[in-house]
Amino acid sequence: MRAESVDVVGARAFVAGLHRQAAASGRGDRPPLVMNAFHSVTGESDADVARRLRDKHERIDDEQGGLKLVDMPGGGVDLRGLVLDRPQRALRREATAA
Repeated sequence: MRAESVDVVGARAFVAGLHRQAAASGRGDRPPLVMNAFHSVTGESDADVARRLRDKHERIDDEQGGLKLVDMPGGGVDLRGLVLDRPQRALRREATAA
């Protein structure tokens, strides 16, 4: 079985850079929250993993993926118009009330 690798170092560097930019913009006391996700793709060979990953990406609807939080508890939350730098509980209440 083979799997695609995960770039944890790159992800940490991205978040650190984002926090530095936020601090430089006056948000040092409340840095943006970053939600990380882990998705695995496994297969019998590197070629199989590549094919499965390509198939997975072809099935993604970017617009809907950007608008809905589907893999979190209480998924299907529409994020349009919400202030996202708030605790998840507040976001969920606000989205449910909409």
